[in-house]
Amino acid sequence: MTTNNGDNFLLKNAGCVSRAFNIALGRLFVSNGYNITVEKWSVLVALIQKDNQFQYELAVSTGRDRPSLTRLIDQMEKQGLVLRKSEINDRRINSVHLTNEARDLYFELEKLYNELTKMALKNIDQTDLDCSLKVMDTINRNLS
Repeated sequence: MTTNNGDNFLLKNAGCVSRAFNIALGRLFVSNGYNITVEKWSVLVALIQKDNQFQYELAVSTGRDRPSLTRLIDQMEKQGLVLRKSEINDRRINSVHLTNEARDLYFELEKLYNELTKMALKNIDQTDLDCSLKVMDTINRNLS
């Protein structure tokens, strides 16, 4: 298979779309009075999907390096969104849990996320969307 400028444009454009969505999502959170970043949102999402994760698992599931994730968790702990618990047998290993406040916050933010997603996908034909998702899934599998 040969590559051409269209291939390069596709991958660059996918990155631009992702950044634009994240910027819009962060602005939407702030404009609705929520003190949460998109980075913290990604941690909330990962913990809603599987609560009680070890910090190293959470780093993998959110695509963050450990020091960055540690700083995020420190901030989220101060906000009362997560609890960090050291393992009894090895205090270097921490598990991270959502608080009830964080669960409530997640469901409020999810509504905003869904609104933005709906707006972003407006005027896109379902066939085109399905094709795009298939292409992105294939690229993701090729890189995994």
